Amino acid sequence: MADCQYCPANSTNCSVAYCTRAEGSTRGIIIANRQLPGPPIQVCQNDILVVDVINKIPGHSLSIHWRGQPNHEAPFMDGVPMVTQCPILGYTTFQYKFRASSPGTHFYHAHSDSDRTDGLFGALIVRQADTKEPHRKLYDVDSRDHAVLISEWSGDRSLFPEDEDELPKALLVNGKSPIASGHALSTFNVEKKKRYRFRVAYTGGTVGCPVNISVDNHVLKIIAVDGNPINPYEVKSAELAKGERLDFILKANQALGAYFLRVKSSCNNNDIYGLAIISYNGATLEVKENNLTETLRHFETNFCSSENEKVCLGDIRMVDKIPLEIRKKEVDKQFYLAFNYTMGQIKNDNKVFGDNLIKKIFNTDPTYNVHVIVNAAICS
Repeated sequence: MADCQYCPANSTNCSVAYCTRAEGSTRGIIIANRQLPGPPIQVCQNDILVVDVINKIPGHSLSIHWRGQPNHEAPFMDGVPMVTQCPILGYTTFQYKFRASSPGTHFYHAHSDSDRTDGLFGALIVRQADTKEPHRKLYDVDSRDHAVLISEWSGDRSLFPEDEDELPKALLVNGKSPIASGHALSTFNVEKKKRYRFRVAYTGGTVGCPVNISVDNHVLKIIAVDGNPINPYEVKSAELAKGERLDFILKANQALGAYFLRVKSSCNNNDIYGLAIISYNGATLEVKENNLTETLRHFETNFCSSENEKVCLGDIRMVDKIPLEIRKKEVDKQFYLAFNYTMGQIKNDNKVFGDNLIKKIFNTDPTYNVHVIVNAAICS
């Protein structure tokens, strides 16, 4: 909290470097490079990623998974503890080295749900040449600053008193949410009359309920799901499940001003919200009222019932053809794998989680840091 000075009492302090504010409360976290989210990794397709993970957490092991990357050439770099690698022990370093072969919007995260819930995740954007991008003519700007990471935020998972409410308290957009003393939200700048590509990923959290995303007074044109380009759909809002990603185009065609980007989750009788700001260049941060009058559909990434008001997973059409080997009605071989996840209470201030046969015990130290060093070729 030293980096945050007087945040959240003074919302200006919440924007200083290395202030991990989240929803404003004090709790233990596990983060990369003292940032929430972790540092974004943005590379070109087929760049070789070299990432040194330095685990500075005493007595705690972890691994990093690269969601969206198949890692066919180096499956031992996939980051699944006790399957593709041994966990990275405390005060040791592990180097990941693999080809970023799958273009699109992805993210990296700790393979353990509990570590990811505590903040260990970040954007992984793999761009391809404009000549290979099927939707390149639909947008003017694909900014490095327009990656949107949505995450659930809960109470301190290192404490867990018996009466602790483990349901999420808020949804964070790039590590920030509204606080009582004023707005200290993530802000995305746009210029009027230009079309912007936004890259969204939902990292999940304690519960991982689906989230809805929308932008006041603006239409979202969905052009990709999980890094795969699809036929575009214009919608008023979209739903993502835990781990899913989507890309949308936002046309800055409204009056100069600021507009809320809204996220909402409703499940387990618990409604939680998050906000960010779309700010037009040259305008004040006075937020405009939402008065979108167009009748548009809602985009869902699950097998819902197709209706006039919905675009469901079964309605989506990929731009690229599905490989022939995947389209076979019968598979060559079937393999059955057993997975388990257990939760158990032990009789002290700690909590034990079982994650695919790995035991992790969280103590009450307030902040731990995973240092990530990235060396990669950057697109010119």
